[in-house]
Formats: sequence, structure tokens, C-alpha cells
Amino acid sequence: MIARYRETAAKPYNFEEDPKNVVFWYGCVRSALEAEELKITIPAKPTLKALRTAAISMALYFQRSVEENGLRDVLFPGGMYRDEKVVQAVFFAMVKTHSEQNGLAISLGFNKSLGTIELSAERSNYRVLVKLKASTSMKLVEYFDELLEANRRSRGCGQSLFVVFQIRKTFGNVGRLKERYDATPSSGFKPELIIINAYGG
Repeated sequence: MIARYRETAAKPYNFEEDPKNVVFWYGCVRSALEAEELKITIPAKPTLKALRTAAISMALYFQRSVEENGLRDVLFPGGMYRDEKVVQAVFFAMVKTHSEQNGLAISLGFNKSLGTIELSAERSNYRVLVKLKASTSMKLVEYFDELLEANRRSRGCGQSLFVVFQIRKTFGNVGRLKERYDATPSSGFKPELIIINAYGG
């Protein structure tokens, strides 16, 4: 399913020096969520639908945290956007915590890219890819098409979810992505799309 991502040469992040405080924010979120459980039901024989539902539940939890529960103010101190990698680290920490609470396994995307998460479960060959990118990226449509192609290559064993962190009110890149999404026929291959209002208003 993720052969396309194996071929993509992403620039590794320096986790030891942590120039953008990714590790710091990851630790903060992990600590804050340890006492808060998001209940996800996975059957004894995990299905692709159950994994997909779990991924969507966690993404929607992150969306509510940003739009309704104050996380926006943490990621935008004084109205200043921190960095995409910080947002990805916070999201990854949430997904990892909730996954461990519900007996799911996750792994980072290849090349230590925090932008892509692979969600799986024991006793199952099914996989769900979750990708988060900021709306400033000029490649949103390209990333969507990559996820679509990954779904097609999975032969029924994979699904994907694209989460976009919209940091400006103007649509621009997000508008083009929505046009591409709407033009894509509904099928078992079409990635889910969640757009998070991170700018407020």
C-alpha cells in the first residue's frame, strides 16, 4: 500500500537537536493525554472499516481540540503559527496515545517524516494511512493523488485519511484540493478528507 512512500526521499528531521521543539511538544501532549481516554472499539478480528473509523475518530478528536477546546491558542501563540512539524508532532502524539489506549499499532512514515502515520492492528493485514499537512503546502493535490493511488494498489487492504491544517482564511491551495476531492468519484479508493479550521473566525 505504501510503496509510493518508500520511493519518496524526504529530508530527515534532526530529532537530537530538535531545532523546532518537535520532541518537546510531543512530550507535552503525551503527558496531557495519558489520563484522557478516547474509547475506540476494534473487533477481535479487525476489519478495514473498523480501522478507518478509528482513524477518523482520532482525527476528529484533534479537530475538536483545535477548533473548540483551546489547542489553537497553543499552536498559534499571539496569533503566530509555530511550524508544520510542531503541528504534526502534536497530532502524532495524540494518535499514538489513543492508539496505545485501544491496542492499536502505529508507525511513522518512512524517512522519519512526521507527516504520515500508518495505523494497523494485531491479527490483521489491514492498514490505514493518515497524512497531515498545513494548508501552506503547494502539493496538497499531489499528496491527495498519492493517497488515492496507494489505496488502489492496496488491493482492498488499505484506506487513507488526509488531514489539512488550514492556517489562513483564504482558500488557495485548500480550494484546489477541495475541487480535486469533489471531482474524484466516490469509491472504496477515495481518501477521506478532513479540513481543520486553525485560523479561527
